[in-house]
This record gives sequence, C-alpha cells and structure tokens, in this order.
Amino acid sequence: MQKMTSTSTVFVKLKLKPGTLERYRLPDIPYRVPAPCLKEALLDGGDLPLAEMLRGLQQQSRDGEAQWQQLEPAMH
Repeated sequence: MQKMTSTSTVFVKLKLKPGTLERYRLPDIPYRVPAPCLKEALLDGGDLPLAEMLRGLQQQSRDGEAQWQQLEPAMH
C-alpha cells in the first residue's frame, strides 16, 4: 500500500491479491481508497470498500492522474 494525501485525507493505493481480483472480477490495478475507510473495512469483517474504490477511480480520472480509458474496466 502506498500512502497519498489530498486535502487532509490520507489515501492508500490498495493492490489486491489475484484471488480477490478474480472473485470481484476486477482488473489488476492499484485502487485509491481513503485510509479511514480501509481501516473500517478491515475491522468490519474484511469486506472491500467498493464504493470508495470506485470514488477513488473517478477522482483519478477527473484529476488527470490516469486516462479514463485505463480505469474504465474497473468502473463497471
């Protein structure tokens, strides 16, 4: 996990294991998630924070950090 900050919120880039990628049918890319949401998810049974993962992808695309075409498969 790589830490990032954005207006006082700390984000981590989450890299998922192959089995998790297959289970959720996600592409193998880093997912930007607010650290507090990830901590909550880990404490709450380990479910992925899918809404936050999607929001992170949308922000990356909007901010020009990545081309939306690269992220589009993960946003379906």
